[in-house]
Amino acid sequence: MKISIALCTYNGSAYLQEQLESFLSQTRLPDELVIGDDCSSDNTIEIIEAFSKEAPFNVNLLVNKNNLGSSKNFETTIQRCKGDIIFLSDQDDIWMPGKISTIEKVFLNNPNIGLVFSDAELVNEQLEKLPDTLFHYTFPKSERDIFEKRHPLEVFVKQNVVTGATMAFRSAFVSELIPFTLTHHLIHDGWTSFFIATKTDLCFLTEQLIKYRQHSAQQIGAMMTARPNTSFEKSINLIPQDIERVLVLKESVATKRIQLSEHVKNKISEERLVHVLQDREKYLIEKREHYKVRDTLPDNFLKRASHIFSEVNTGRYKTYSKGIFSALKDLLRIKD
Repeated sequence: MKISIALCTYNGSAYLQEQLESFLSQTRLPDELVIGDDCSSDNTIEIIEAFSKEAPFNVNLLVNKNNLGSSKNFETTIQRCKGDIIFLSDQDDIWMPGKISTIEKVFLNNPNIGLVFSDAELVNEQLEKLPDTLFHYTFPKSERDIFEKRHPLEVFVKQNVVTGATMAFRSAFVSELIPFTLTHHLIHDGWTSFFIATKTDLCFLTEQLIKYRQHSAQQIGAMMTARPNTSFEKSINLIPQDIERVLVLKESVATKRIQLSEHVKNKISEERLVHVLQDREKYLIEKREHYKVRDTLPDNFLKRASHIFSEVNTGRYKTYSKGIFSALKDLLRIKD
């Protein structure tokens, strides 16, 4: 089994060297490192070129002619990988020494598993450990239970729980997977995990196999995509993004951009998947309407009380907020 790492870089000189060195520390070295640089203006290229001269595996660097953005950069970099398994990598993390060997064993022992992802240790810019782990923010226990008991697609419909920096997948899916179907709110890791879940089994590992660095310059981080305990104000902005994401997935299924494999149909039919997508769309639209009501409550106490009473009667306070507690907070003008 040949292993490729697809690494995308852009002005990554601050942390790139540490990431590259963590590849060298792997108990199972990769067979190749494929790098797509998105027109860096710092000394990223010099760092890569120096590393390639010393690396015990092939390093294949391509500098894009034009800036593609992270998802398209990953798309072109993945297509250049020759391995049986493709590991995605960001430029600012650090891999634990056993990452490749641990994930490789899952693929070797389970032919039906097409994609593996893991938890991660959260660290700051100085690699100091932060409270909680990646899964606390992106993949809570309740969603893990659903993932294991039912099917991953029913989880992915609600939100993407797979962080690209922890992901590895079989290259056999690349020809169908690419070109990515993308929006601003459905990037390469979300599309890849959803697509492969329509074809075969997925596996998550609770082991923390990378140090996932959180810093101000990164495009997306654990804290930025957190769903647990999301504030009311943030939820108002997140709901349209979630609706757009579901609509893209629904359209992909409806137009047969995605067709379920026979293996997956044994667990969830296309009709069931469409039904779940429709339910999720309806849920999000109702939630948006509920939050609009909460966001525009009148200043006058009696009028506000009337609006809140009507909303309580619809049952939406119970479904989309914290029930009577949120209603009382709105009545007394106390923020959630």
